[in-house]
Formats: sequence, C-alpha cells, structure tokens
Amino acid sequence: MTAFGRPVAARADPARVPAIALGSLEDGGRLFDRAEYLVDPGHRLDLPGALAADWRPMTRADRNQGITDAAMWLRFVLVNDTARDREIVVTHDIAHLTEFVVHVRKPDGDVITTRFDPYAPFAERPLAYAAPAVPIDVPAGERREVVVTFHNAFAIPMHVSLRLWSERGFDREPVRYVVYVTFWTTCLLAAAVFWGLYGVCMRQMRMVTYAAYMAGLACTYVGFSGIGYQLLYPDRPWLQQLGYHWSMFMLSAAALDFARRQLDIASRHPRHDVVMRAGTGLLLVCMVLALVRPWPALEAPITFVALTASPVYIACLSWVAWRREGMGYALWMFVGWAAISVTIVLGVFGALVNAPFGSWSQMDFLRLAFALTVLESVLLSVSLAQWLRGQETRRIAAEQAAARDALTGLLNRRGFDDHVKRLRASGRWPGNLWLAAIDIDRFKHVNDSHSHAAGDAVLIGIARLLQRECRAGDTAARFGGEEFILLFGAGSESAAVDLVERIRRRFAETPTVHDGRSIAHTLSAGLIAVPDHPADDTTALIARADAALYAAKQSGRNRVCLAEAAGA
Repeated sequence: MTAFGRPVAARADPARVPAIALGSLEDGGRLFDRAEYLVDPGHRLDLPGALAADWRPMTRADRNQGITDAAMWLRFVLVNDTARDREIVVTHDIAHLTEFVVHVRKPDGDVITTRFDPYAPFAERPLAYAAPAVPIDVPAGERREVVVTFHNAFAIPMHVSLRLWSERGFDREPVRYVVYVTFWTTCLLAAAVFWGLYGVCMRQMRMVTYAAYMAGLACTYVGFSGIGYQLLYPDRPWLQQLGYHWSMFMLSAAALDFARRQLDIASRHPRHDVVMRAGTGLLLVCMVLALVRPWPALEAPITFVALTASPVYIACLSWVAWRREGMGYALWMFVGWAAISVTIVLGVFGALVNAPFGSWSQMDFLRLAFALTVLESVLLSVSLAQWLRGQETRRIAAEQAAARDALTGLLNRRGFDDHVKRLRASGRWPGNLWLAAIDIDRFKHVNDSHSHAAGDAVLIGIARLLQRECRAGDTAARFGGEEFILLFGAGSESAAVDLVERIRRRFAETPTVHDGRSIAHTLSAGLIAVPDHPADDTTALIARADAALYAAKQSGRNRVCLAEAAGA
C-alpha cells in the first residue's frame, strides 16, 4: 500500500473526470468520454509526476496511439451507487504488455497498487486471464479514483481503450475468450494435421509447407492471445518469454515456400523464385535466432514488414497466375491472400498514421486478420484440392494415352491387356467372348505404291470400321503395324463368324481415298472362341488366333478362318 504522494497542483484548465456509476455499468464497456489520458514518451513519469502533468479527456478519436513504446496513463472514477460491495475488473486486450499497473485511491488517501507481469508464473496473476486484468474493489456507497499505466518495451500498435467488467460479466469473459481463440486455433491445427499427413504420405512438399503455415498461424495465435500460457504451459514462464515472433517467422517462411510451390514459380517466374527462396531462408534463420535468443525489439519490426509484405506479394503473384497464366486454382489463393492483405494493410495504415477507422483498434484488425486466416485455410485447401484434381485428371489422361495407339485411337497392347485383366477380375471372362486377329493383306504394297501417309489413312479407316461395328462391351485394339485384335461377345459360332465376315466385306468394298486416289484393300482374320481355348494369359490366346489368321493367309487371303477348339 502506497500513497499518491505530494499534493497535486491544480491545472490551469482542469477537465473534470465524470464518475462511472456501477449500477449502470455496461460489461466490457470502453472508457471513451469517461476518462482522461496522458502520454509519457520517455517513461519518465512516476505516479505523482503523472498526476501533476497535463491530462486530456479521452474520446473515441484518441483510441489508437500508433506504433509506439510510450507509456500510457489513464485515470477515471468509479462510484458504487448500489447497496452491495462490488468488484470491477479493468482489462487490456494486448496480452504481452511489458507493464500494466493499476493504482486505486481510497477516500482516506491510501493507494492500493496492483501490477500485472506477463512473464511471471501464471498463478501469480491477479486474475486467471490470458490478457492483463486487475480487480478493483468498490464498497457500497463509496468511490474510487483509479489511475492505470501501461507500456511495452518495444514499439507496437498501441491503443488506450481499456474495458470495465462487473464480477458477473467477467466470469463469462474468460470462457468466451478461451472458446473464441480455441475454436480458431483448432480449425487451423486440424487443417495443418490433415494436409501435413497427406503431404507426407503423398510426398508432396507443397502440402507439408502448407501444413507448416497453418501450424505457424496456430502457434502465433496461441502465443499472441496469451491462451497458451493460460492453458498449455502456465508453469513454464520461459515458454511465455519466447513470445510469438518465432512463429511469425515460421508462418511467413512457410507461406512464401507454399506459394512458390503451388504457383509453380520456379518454371514460370525464375526471378521471383530466387526472391522467394531467399526470403524463406532469411525468415527461417530469424526463426532459429528468435528461439535461441529472443530479441523482441528487433524481431517486432522484421515480423511487421514480413507479415505486411508477404500477403500482398503472394496475392499479386496469385492474380498473375490466375488471370494471365490460366491457373484456375490460383483464384482461391488470390481471394484468401487478398482478404488478409486488405485487413493487414488497413491495420498497418491505421497504426502508422494513427487513423481510428471508426471504433476499430489495431488489435481489432489483427483479430480480424487471424479470423480470416481460418477462411483462408479453407480457400487454400480448395486450391490444393483443385490442384490435386487437375493432377488426377492429367494422370488419367496420361494413362489413357499410354494405353492407346496414337494413330488410330484404339487400345494398344498394354491397354488391351489391362482390359482383359478387368474382365477377369469382374468374372466376365471367358463368358461368350470371341477373339479375332485381323491383318490387312499386302499392306507393304500399299505403303510402297501409295506412300506411308496413304498407309496411315488405310489404318485409320479400318480402325473406324472396327469402332463402328463394335457394340457395348466389345473392344478393338491395334497390336502394331497392320495387325488388329477384336474382342467381342456372340451367342453362337455363326453370329461370331457373321460379324467378322461383315467387317471383311465392308473393308473390301470400301476403298480408302487419299490425295484423290482410291486405294483398294482386303483383310484376313483368324477367329477363336475364348472359352474353347483356356489359357492363363492373352498371349497364348492371341497366338492361337494368329495361327488361324495364318491359315486364312495361306488359303488365299481376304477370308475368315475359324480355329478349332483346343484339344479337338
């Protein structure tokens, strides 16, 4: 218990401090127009010196004090106009203030001084609250003059809008605050765990760095809000003293690296790739140094620049990738980073020029930015999902291209083997399947007499004929050169022979026209019933069909030869 000290000389034009009646106190209410304030740039004033200085009425326009390490002084009067003793709690929403001291003068002149130390063991705090909070007892019918001083050891966006709570209102506030911060943090950590595990399993570093970005945001939010000290490590002040700048370096580095990978900067913009790699490396070095030896006075301006520049830079690159380069999934990155950029830029602008933006403080902008990171995590997840879908589409297209003949569009040998495997797995093999080996007669003569381009036209023509004759479930494939395979279903031998004969006749009756010249051609075919030729693989089946095809060639060409059943 101390005293206010020497008598305070009256000011030339004193501004009366209106009393705050506790009977009509609004929980969480601000002190605008109900308090006076004083700025002490050099931290030179003690309590008596502050009281003797020139105070100003605090209005809403005085809320933001810009980026500063100056000490702030506020004074106000509480009057308990109720019939019972009251406890009022005064709070500030910057969790890591270096100093937060509340002086309360009683009617007899004695002063009760309560200090809030953000780095003392959590159990020693005046109240179990993540941010600065000090109780003030006001007996029924009495008044208390209150002077609050606070500052930070290094320059940060500072505001002077304290809040007052009744005992009942403050009982709810810590729960609300914990739920609010925990919800956003849990969302970020859930995204980090999901994409981190997925990235490790898929060996995709872009997902791992995205998970690191989400984890860095969660760590920053936990440290910045003070919830970590309250819930996770209340008995470890050294963790509290690490602060949150290291996690800001981590999330900034991860954001740059994720954007670099996701936007494919290395191949599209090599110069930006160099810049982003250098920025990532520098931020990681800063993170390690911040963990080894915290130096908040130096770390704060670096993180200030990094958190301002990185979102704007990434948003611009995302815009270019989306609008100019046609990268569809970059749209979601642009929207997410642009929203955060606007919020941070407004907050920074307000801090630099001390613009109030209505009733918003820089802390409100920071909270909005943190909340938008959860929305951003959803948008970035959509971007990753869209990228994955594109990768899957390209993979399927590549597999299909690898299974198709480039000239005719029919299945090649690999595609045909895969089709047979699927038939075997589904139980539809052998069923009523028939296999025909088809070869164009004297195809070398076509190439020699009419050119290879004409030969390609003939191959394309027979491929189209086979596709037209195929029904649902039938498959045609080119096995190289002028040899084709037709796998189809038929209820009887005569139906199978009729189908292949129809193909033979139409091919013979419809010459291919190329460069104004008509190219006559015929084909020969060997036909087998798949159930009559049991085999473990398609190679043996095709060999038997080829044997029937050879017999058709030996018999004069332009005909279909039916193979005998195995063992017949």
